[in-house]
Amino acid sequence: MSMMGSITMAAGAAMLASVNAITPSKLMQNALLQESTLSAATAPKKMTAVIKILEDMRDQIDTDQAEDEKSFAKMECWCKKNDMTLSEAQAAAQAELERLRASVTANTAEAAALGTELVAMEKELKQARESVDELITMNTKTVEEDSKTVAEYTESVTALANAITVLSKHQPGLSQQKVVLELRKHVNAHQDVLDALLEPGSKRALDAFLQNGQNPNSPAYSSQSGQIFGILSEMKDQFGADLSALKEKMASDKVTYGKLKKSKEEGIADLEKGITSKTSRKAEAKQEAADAKQQIADIEKTMAADLEFLAEVKKVCPKANEEFAKRTEDRHMETTAIAKAIDILGSDESRDMFDKTVEQGPAMVFFQKSIASAAELEKRNDVGQLLQKLAASDSPMPSTHNAALKLISASVKLAPFTRVVEAIKTMIAEIKEKKSLETGQKDECAEKMNDNEKETAAAENELEKFKGQLEKHEADLATKVDAIEKTKTQISDAEKGLKDLEEDRAEAFKVFQQNVADQSTAIELLGKAISELSMVYENLAKGGSFVQVSQEPEGPSAGLTHSDAPEMGTYKKNQAGTGVVAMLQGIQDEARKTLSELRIDQEEANKDFMKQRDLLTDVKQSSELALSTLNFEKADLDKGISTANGDINDKVAEIASLTEIMKSYREECDFLLKHFDVRQEAMTTEVEALNQAIAILKGSDAGGEMQTIYANPTSFLGQK
Repeated sequence: MSMMGSITMAAGAAMLASVNAITPSKLMQNALLQESTLSAATAPKKMTAVIKILEDMRDQIDTDQAEDEKSFAKMECWCKKNDMTLSEAQAAAQAELERLRASVTANTAEAAALGTELVAMEKELKQARESVDELITMNTKTVEEDSKTVAEYTESVTALANAITVLSKHQPGLSQQKVVLELRKHVNAHQDVLDALLEPGSKRALDAFLQNGQNPNSPAYSSQSGQIFGILSEMKDQFGADLSALKEKMASDKVTYGKLKKSKEEGIADLEKGITSKTSRKAEAKQEAADAKQQIADIEKTMAADLEFLAEVKKVCPKANEEFAKRTEDRHMETTAIAKAIDILGSDESRDMFDKTVEQGPAMVFFQKSIASAAELEKRNDVGQLLQKLAASDSPMPSTHNAALKLISASVKLAPFTRVVEAIKTMIAEIKEKKSLETGQKDECAEKMNDNEKETAAAENELEKFKGQLEKHEADLATKVDAIEKTKTQISDAEKGLKDLEEDRAEAFKVFQQNVADQSTAIELLGKAISELSMVYENLAKGGSFVQVSQEPEGPSAGLTHSDAPEMGTYKKNQAGTGVVAMLQGIQDEARKTLSELRIDQEEANKDFMKQRDLLTDVKQSSELALSTLNFEKADLDKGISTANGDINDKVAEIASLTEIMKSYREECDFLLKHFDVRQEAMTTEVEALNQAIAILKGSDAGGEMQTIYANPTSFLGQK
């Protein structure tokens, strides 16, 4: 049963108890009627006193009935209100349960569907990243291969140009051999191109030339020189065209690669955004389902308690109706009897009869003289005064108790002692019962209030525990949020690092291409220079004479003889020419070495690029995985905070309910607890006084009563 239901049920039970407690004790009423006597006064005073007592009793019954009706009206209102409220609450709770169950089903299904979608999206994301990696690898490989091919074609074009230059000047010897060797290397490197470019005859002529290394001055060479020059020129033009086409292709491939890479990366970004969104929604759906389940459990618990309370209401209220009807009927019978008695005693006939019987003075005097001695009268007076004093005191007993004391005090002077003693004993029993009842009520109040304090303390301890949990969850959440932001920063830094790395690599590759082109151009220019100088200084390198002597005329000239001719100066080629050629060749070799080193450095740089890219990719992927985990942990913390807030609200409501219960306990028990000792002492004192009255009465001579001869056998005092 809910706490509010318990309070309401307790209030209803207390109300029912108060309704039942309104009716005075039947035993006391009968005793008062049976034991009431009249003072030794005149007849009209006696009958007036009796009728007055009956009228007071009737008025008291009417007052009790009015109070009973008020209490019953409250009880009836309470029954109707609780019956209606609880029935409406059950219907509303059932509708809410259906809504919450539908929410659980929908959110659970949505979370499951999102989980399936996320698995597929994660797989797609992995494939997309692998696709980008493959694209970068393929592009890098293609660029390297194309760059190598460009360098080879550039070198081949340069070699063909050199060969054409050397062969066109018909220079035999070492130069031609170098050209042939160089041509063989390039022809072997481009067999597939030459197979498609040259006719079989031209191909055979070229092969023969390269294999035999014919002397340009020989007749065979002269007859084929035109064909060889044509073949070499055609090869040079084709290689040049292929080189230009390859460069255009590389430029086009670069643009295509950039667009494709950008498109794939945008797709990856969209996937990552979708995964983040769906992950967040999945966590929300799971949280909403969990919250709905908790609400379902709470509502079902409340419904069960309300149903139990409603059953109790339906049990208590009909019983209250029956008891009220019974009390009303009993009071009606009682008031009817009292009214009839008043009519009988107050009629003219009754007055005349009493005047002839109980109202006769001599008979009463004879009765009083015969009933008691002077000592007995003194005892009766003492007891009467004692009882009057008790009746006038602030007794903790009901007002009817004091009225009974007054009646006994009035009758003690005339009624038989045994009847007075029995009436006093009955009163003592009621006082003891009241005393015991209040002791039990005090213990019950103390126990209930103590239990309430314990429950309140326990609830406050749990409230502090829940607050501690909430503070811890909030602190952990702040830590998680900070970690999420740092992880996002790591992902952003890794993405920027990848972008910068690729841009730097692309820029470095541009520099590499430019350096390769520059070195190739330098090698080509050096080759041309070496070729030109070699034609001049080749004989000097072989040890030939470079002295040019003047020629004598073959015949006489203008009558001048040889001795008459002036002496001519001599011309000698620069001896440093050979050294210059060697120096240029050394520079060209260094350029070729530099070109080779550039390619090696390019390969190393590409390897470093791949390593750094893999490292940054790993950092990015691990950070993304960590971010996903952190988001799930954050969702759990959000759920924990929601649960802690719910627990705190429940405990606050529970403490408020316990406070209200304690308030009702205090309203019910404070008066009793505050005045308990005083009331107990007062009742103890009253019992002692009543026992004293009994002791006084029992100390008198009861035998005189047994021997009294009533002058009037119908005397009021002699009636049982």
